[in-house]
Amino acid sequence: MKKGGIRMQYDLLLKGGMLIDSAHVLGMPDQIGSLKTGAVGDAVVFKMETGSFDFVDANQQIRTGSRRPVPTTVIRSGKIYP
Repeated sequence: MKKGGIRMQYDLLLKGGMLIDSAHVLGMPDQIGSLKTGAVGDAVVFKMETGSFDFVDANQQIRTGSRRPVPTTVIRSGKIYP
């Protein structure tokens, strides 16, 4: 698959520990934090928009970026909501 494709992003989520580490912090490593069959099916799918966008950081500083994620689909308990 091309660089930056879904497979690469999936690998980064798993290898980077973003899913399972978050599940451990919440005390739910057996219920969430996995993309395997039988896990709770909650996720959000994003598309990237390009342009000029202002973002406010945690220090209330405005930062300008050229890309922003926009949610396109929500999956809650395995049900897809467009």
